[in-house]
Amino acid sequence: MKTLIKDKWYDERVQIALKAFKEGYVIFSPDSQKWYTSRTYVESGEEVTYRDPYGTRDKLPTVVLHQPGAAIVAQIDRVELENAKLKLLVKSINEAFNFDPANKKH
Repeated sequence: MKTLIKDKWYDERVQIALKAFKEGYVIFSPDSQKWYTSRTYVESGEEVTYRDPYGTRDKLPTVVLHQPGAAIVAQIDRVELENAKLKLLVKSINEAFNFDPANKKH
């Protein structure tokens, strides 16, 4: 079994993870661009950062809680966007260098 080392953000991750678990959410970190279940978030070692969106000194964690289905849809959208970018890159390389992937002599 993996030994969990408690860093200085561990207790804060636990509190966030407990809230997410109780409400049936998964956790997204905009800082790392990663999705977590409650357990994987606690074990992640990720730094907990805060924001003050309303200027009220009510600091809120930057992580976002999402319904699991919405998280899956968001990740699918992200993959489709990255795939579209890749296709454009491949097309531009093919056009710029007359590259033919079928001809492996390049």
